[in-house]
Amino acid sequence: MANEITFTPSLNLNNASVSSASPDKLTFNPGALQIDQSALGRLDNIITVQSTAVAQISTTDLTTPGYAAIHNLDAANYVEIGVTSTTGATVLIPFGKLKFGEAKIFRCSSSLNAGTYVLAAKANTAAVKIRAIILED
Repeated sequence: MANEITFTPSLNLNNASVSSASPDKLTFNPGALQIDQSALGRLDNIITVQSTAVAQISTTDLTTPGYAAIHNLDAANYVEIGVTSTTGATVLIPFGKLKFGEAKIFRCSSSLNAGTYVLAAKANTAAVKIRAIILED
């Protein structure tokens, strides 16, 4: 088979408060991306992320982690998403932040598969639940 994954990125900005005479507008919509999945497999977990410790998002059940979708299910607090070293799992190296209700989709680095880094998260103020979906590449 082919094109087992469909990803439709889109970003729109319409901010009239920037200037009423010339509102700031932007549209980014490259259309649907059709992506091949070379092997069957996925993870789909609800994870409680504390503000006092880094929570690892394990990909060990996958041979090659591909696309990941992370959704902050909390109604008030944000969570930082990043990686941690497999040898120093207490330090988060953040690459993104999800405010309450926000989601992020990205392709995983091959460093996750190599055992160098682990996908991880840390809440800011109070514990949050996130949904983490990771597809086999």
